[in-house]
Amino acid sequence: MDIEALLIWLREWGPLLSAIGSFTLTGALVYLYYQQHSLLRYDLNREHRRQHSETLRKRIREWHGNIDPIIDEDATFLPEEDNLPRVGTTSVESAKEQAYVFGEDSTFRVVPYSLENDRYLEDLLENHAPELRELKADLESLHADFLDCRETFCDTFEPGPSHEAEAYVLEPTEKYSRWVFDSALRLHREDSTSSKDRLKDIATDAVENQRIGANQEKQFYSADSRGDTSYYTYEATIKSGDYEDFAEFDDELEERVLDFYIEAIDDIGDTGGYEPTVEAANILDEMEIKVKQLRTELVEYEGRPLYMGSCEHLERMSV
Repeated sequence: MDIEALLIWLREWGPLLSAIGSFTLTGALVYLYYQQHSLLRYDLNREHRRQHSETLRKRIREWHGNIDPIIDEDATFLPEEDNLPRVGTTSVESAKEQAYVFGEDSTFRVVPYSLENDRYLEDLLENHAPELRELKADLESLHADFLDCRETFCDTFEPGPSHEAEAYVLEPTEKYSRWVFDSALRLHREDSTSSKDRLKDIATDAVENQRIGANQEKQFYSADSRGDTSYYTYEATIKSGDYEDFAEFDDELEERVLDFYIEAIDDIGDTGGYEPTVEAANILDEMEIKVKQLRTELVEYEGRPLYMGSCEHLERMSV
């Protein structure tokens, strides 16, 4: 193609080429602008999520309690105390309270009272931490089942034996069935080191050495005098109404009430009305596992840089 032909071609097609070039450049600029805007929006949304995650992390830390020694790689010991529920041998304690609870409150809590109805904790469980939500629900359900087992046993278990003498009456208190229930749990728990002989030794020590609670005409006996596990399961009433008359019968009463305790311990089994105690023991074993899982999950969530999931707060702040 000679120069003249080239000039003619450019004159004919030049405007179109110029338009194409202009369009291409405009498209490239729009694309770059869109990319920059997307990156800025991503950065802003990520910052909003980071800030929200820090707010939720504070709830994780308050829920667990005393978590720093656990997440500190240089820590030389692990804490013995946290805010989680505690599964004992025969019962479960609620999450440790971080605030004073006015009045009598027997509500079982998986989270501390201070976090109850906290909107950020509710957000965490509903939208960002399904594992924690499920564990909390499992523990609450298991505890309700445990109480049902205890109530069923205590309501249906036959009262302990009584004895009436000329000068006194010895009979079980309303706590007797609860003591039998707790004793059965000590035997049925999966990692239990208790035995019937051990329970008999505890009862013998309690009867022989306890300080007997009394009023004007009654004396009370416990089969276990160890701290919080102690409650009265037998009571003796002196017919004369004079407490000093008990002195004549102290040895006789101790021997008879101890025989009742030993007989009750020997009768504990897996069947014959003791089925609720077996189920309750299995529930406590499962709750113990669930609390350990909850502790592990809380530590894991505390270490996450961002909490995934969508929620109303993030949607409102998104750009």
